[in-house]
Amino acid sequence: MSNVYQIIKEQIRIIDYAPRLGFTVKRKGKYYSLKEHDSVIIDPEKNCFWRNSVPTMGTAIGRGGSIIDFVLEFTNMDLHEVLKVLTQEIGGAEQLSQLPQFEIRSADKKRIFRLPEKDQHMHNVFAYLVKTRKIAPDIVQEMIHRKQLYQDVHKNCVFVGYDHAEKEKPVFACLRGTNTYRSFYGDVPGCDYKQGIYVDNQAAAIYITESMIESLSVMTLKREHWKNFNYLALAGVGKVESIYSYLPDRSIKEIWIGTNNDHGGKLACDLLKKIIGKERPDVQIIVDLPEQENDWNDLLKKKG
Repeated sequence: MSNVYQIIKEQIRIIDYAPRLGFTVKRKGKYYSLKEHDSVIIDPEKNCFWRNSVPTMGTAIGRGGSIIDFVLEFTNMDLHEVLKVLTQEIGGAEQLSQLPQFEIRSADKKRIFRLPEKDQHMHNVFAYLVKTRKIAPDIVQEMIHRKQLYQDVHKNCVFVGYDHAEKEKPVFACLRGTNTYRSFYGDVPGCDYKQGIYVDNQAAAIYITESMIESLSVMTLKREHWKNFNYLALAGVGKVESIYSYLPDRSIKEIWIGTNNDHGGKLACDLLKKIIGKERPDVQIIVDLPEQENDWNDLLKKKG
């Protein structure tokens, strides 16, 4: 087994990473489970999990495995994407280049990107974003008008990113469930992680967040002048590579980093500062983490 697999399994704990995927970890005797998936059992000592089974002699019976298997199980990422994200977690781009190259099975190669089927209405998306997430209705409507937001047939929010060169070509989409009692989010298979989701206002500043919900929250909090920024949603703290696609734009004079105010967000912030400083030393970098809250949406909801 490649060294990178072993490092990931040793350094990233499932119970620490599960909340990043929107799950609530709860203790179940000597093990842990997920509030959203009671069939999941996590062994913190062995850092493994299994579903619909019981532990026997330290062996996971049924579907389960390591942190890598866990992320594969609960996201739409393929193996290559999961390894890329988790490798960023253990050291970022600098250490990534020093680790042995891993071999990707043919079945795990990049999939064809297809947008999910649209629903006939937007009721669930509007209710979720405006009432639950407290996003300004006019900003939600603006994203719909720009074809960067719609509702799929499963009632999920679908946030869409377009090719930087071919403006009408969708290359990225992430899903956010609208059911407030069951958290769900994930990326559509085949997403171009080199581009992410970019909201282009033809501004001279980029504002970077971890997700589109966070970007929409910042837009709402900065409502009077939200169009003074372009917005880049990383679709996950480990996907900072998308910034490279927008750094060559010489019209950009400022980059604001608004990742979450937690350990992962601060690591991503530090890595982004290094990348931007190296690639565009002429650009002003402004760190703008949400004070006294975990993320921008928490702050927005607190302010009402």
